[in-house]
This record gives sequence, structure tokens and C-alpha cells, in this order.
Amino acid sequence: MARLLLIPCSHVNREGEIALRACYIMRNKHPRKVMIVTPPTIGVSPLLLESFGIGPGNYVAVNGCGRGCVDRLLNSFCQRSPGRSITLFDGPSEDPRSALGITDDDVLPHANRIDDAVKDLLSRG
Repeated sequence: MARLLLIPCSHVNREGEIALRACYIMRNKHPRKVMIVTPPTIGVSPLLLESFGIGPGNYVAVNGCGRGCVDRLLNSFCQRSPGRSITLFDGPSEDPRSALGITDDDVLPHANRIDDAVKDLLSRG
């Protein structure tokens, strides 16, 4: 059984919070196939993850904004590229106070985009 790793943006702002919540929705939807780790965690443990059969081709980078920090961290610290990369918002990130009051309506469209990436990677085996 293929397993995937979701790596959400970990910025403390609206985009990061939406990325994290959308990833949790996907983990709950695919509980036996999807794991979530933060970028700092993956930086120190790629070999451990690979020993469990989760290689870079099974990583889904979920960037909150257009800066692409998750991709950059994977490339610079781990020398790995994700199997899929998703950017939830094109522009720069917002003020951290904007994370207050996020609703399911804010999160679900992004969870659906992540779900498409998860299904694509799972279909590859």
C-alpha cells in the first residue's frame, strides 16, 4: 500500500493555517495512506521516512503562498523534490492576525485541491 506525506506550510498566518487544516482533512479522509509532517521535521528525517517506503515521489508540498517555502526547504535541506507541489495562494502571505476566523468554507476548496494531488499520486502506485 502506497503511503503519502503531506508537508504543509508552517507559517503562522492565514495561508499556513488553511494549509494545515486542509492537510488534516485529507489525513482524516485517507487515514491509512496519508501522514503529515512539518518542513523542519522532514529536514532531519528523509532517510527514516524512506525506510518506511515514503520516498520523495510520495511527498506533497503544500505551500501557503507564492514564496514556495516548502519546496525550497525540501530542495535546499533534503536535496529532494516533492512528487506534487501545490500553492494555495499566489500572492505574498498575509498578516498573522488574519488567521483568526477561518471557516470550513475557507478551507474546503483547498482541501479538494490537495485531494486531487493525493489521488493522483496514489493512482501511480
